[in-house]
Amino acid sequence: AEGVEYDSGSVFERLGQLTNIRKARGKRFSLESILTIIVMAKMCGEDRPSAIADWAKNHQEQILKLFFYIILWILFYFIIHNIKIDHKKGKKFTLDTKNRIVSIVHASAVFLFSLYDYLYFHRDGCGNVNSEFQNFIMIFSISYFIYDTIVCIYFDISDIGMLFHHIFVILSMYSVLVFNNTAEEIIRAIIIGEISN
Repeated sequence: AEGVEYDSGSVFERLGQLTNIRKARGKRFSLESILTIIVMAKMCGEDRPSAIADWAKNHQEQILKLFFYIILWILFYFIIHNIKIDHKKGKKFTLDTKNRIVSIVHASAVFLFSLYDYLYFHRDGCGNVNSEFQNFIMIFSISYFIYDTIVCIYFDISDIGMLFHHIFVILSMYSVLVFNNTAEEIIRAIIIGEISN
């Protein structure tokens, strides 16, 4: 028997086609949103209703933090954007240069955060449960990569390879948040990656 693959958008759409038998009174969330959260929690190993509710609550806070940091990256870009930098190669190159300033700030900050975590909180073994600080590093970086993806697409300053790189990093780091482990391994990769960059 062969399985059927759906992307997350089509699963959400499919769940939206189900008949909602709930009464109108007291509805706060759409049926497809609730079912999507339940499916995601089940995929992360949560079986009991209370565990699913806890999972949803924990990730709601992470998602709110993620959007907060995305907004901060965008505001930081607008500050950098107002700096007068004109390049002889044209507007596209100027926009790319300004975006690279934001990239350097992210790379420097995440390198320092990661090095601090590695030097002061290093644990032996693989697959350890994430600390709050490690989750902060993941959210900080995911928000940057989402911001950078948006800017690269909007200003057409990136190629398809870079977009695939961004999507891969976003999904990898987000899976570390969802499963709440292996951040230490990602942090080691960040240190090596930023040193070699």
